[in-house]
Order: sequence, then structure tokens, then C-alpha cells
Amino acid sequence: MSEISVDPANLLIGRDWTKGGATTLTVWFYGDPNNNPATSQLYVRFNDTVQRIYADSANLTRARWTQWNIDLTGITNVTKFAVGISKIGGRFGRPYYS
Repeated sequence: MSEISVDPANLLIGRDWTKGGATTLTVWFYGDPNNNPATSQLYVRFNDTVQRIYADSANLTRARWTQWNIDLTGITNVTKFAVGISKIGGRFGRPYYS
């Protein structure tokens, strides 16, 4: 399990990620052949809830950059944001920054 997080207050966009009409967040990730798509999942967490899970887990094993477009519909007032990989059915990530 691994997770990286950011405090949106430290980003230029701040907490309103739909500012200017934005509808999509694009995340690029690089797979690793040692990942197991049967037991691992990539996710994003907005605030305190996992909001999106990457659907094509086979890409987690491909040693190449893969684009993941994340729909921002319903995502407002972002106070915490994280991207991580965890075991399917397991706990999502570590605690957020304080």
C-alpha cells in the first residue's frame, strides 16, 4: 500500500477544483510489472472519502505512462487530496497529513 497526498491550500487552484469550468483531473501513472492487478487497485481520495478507483487494473503492471482522466462532477471544497495504490478489499492508504 502506498499513498501520496497534498494539502490543496498549498496549490494554486486552492479548494475549488472546478474553477473556470474544469470537469476533469488528469493523473499520469507509471506501472510496475511486480504489481498484481488481481489484488491491487489505484485510487484517488478527495477529502476523507475514496471517490474514484481506476477501472483497468492491468495497466498497473505495464511499464509505461498511462493517462487516467478523473471526472470532477460532485467534487467541491477539496480540503484533502491523495492518490494511492492498495490491496483490493484492504484499507485505503495511510492517514492524511496533519
